[in-house]
Amino acid sequence: MRTLNPQLSTLNPQLSTLNPQLSTLHSHPPTPRPPWGSPPLDRGHPKPATGAATDWDRYYRRPFQAARLTRKITAANLLGQIRRFVRPAPVIVELGGADSCFFDLIRSRIRPSQYHVLDNNQLGLDRFRRRIGDAPNVFAGNQDVLRLSYRVEADLVLSAGLIEHFDPEGTRKAVAAHFELLKPGGIAIMTFPTPTLLYRTARRLAERTGMWMFPDERPLRLAEVAAAGQPHGRMLLRKLIWPIVLTQYLLVWQKR
Repeated sequence: MRTLNPQLSTLNPQLSTLNPQLSTLHSHPPTPRPPWGSPPLDRGHPKPATGAATDWDRYYRRPFQAARLTRKITAANLLGQIRRFVRPAPVIVELGGADSCFFDLIRSRIRPSQYHVLDNNQLGLDRFRRRIGDAPNVFAGNQDVLRLSYRVEADLVLSAGLIEHFDPEGTRKAVAAHFELLKPGGIAIMTFPTPTLLYRTARRLAERTGMWMFPDERPLRLAEVAAAGQPHGRMLLRKLIWPIVLTQYLLVWQKR
């Protein structure tokens, strides 16, 4: 699910380079650990995913059945952290967004000055373009997150459910991609699954019932993602999102 393309005008497949003028952001100390249990211990890497790749065309045509609920929970958490850490009217890039399920809510509540959706799934991007029509200051680009040529200086780069779909080296590059598109002092927000007992149980059930759609999903431990982001920025917040069942970490970083 992973993309990106280059100064842009209106929303259409042909995009070019962009250098918005942006300002600095505030940092805050990490918030306390969520009340619903302890995070998983970092005991090396979780079991790697199988060699099969996720069929993202299938996903965009008919999303995972639990997605409607999990998206609402993720969206509420994203909005809370954007309001806390990101300046008003930000330039936002969503990595791995394709047919972005967060765009409408973020546009109505945050009112970004620009919104860039970047993914390498053309079906998802086409659906997004049809959905938003000629909305101003909204751009979509087809690129691989591991091989970015897109250029923008964003206030916020976010991804939800992106960095876990790679091997460890790919995950490291995907984390770094967030910082490549940020201005100094900009904010990166990323969510990813982590292998709590709750996650492992729920995933095993979904696999056994034939509902699981993400064979290449590799639930990540905090230590791996923290090590990938540390060369590029400072972690401002980490949060475990338990109600999502397929337990997710949410991390907030500030670019150095």
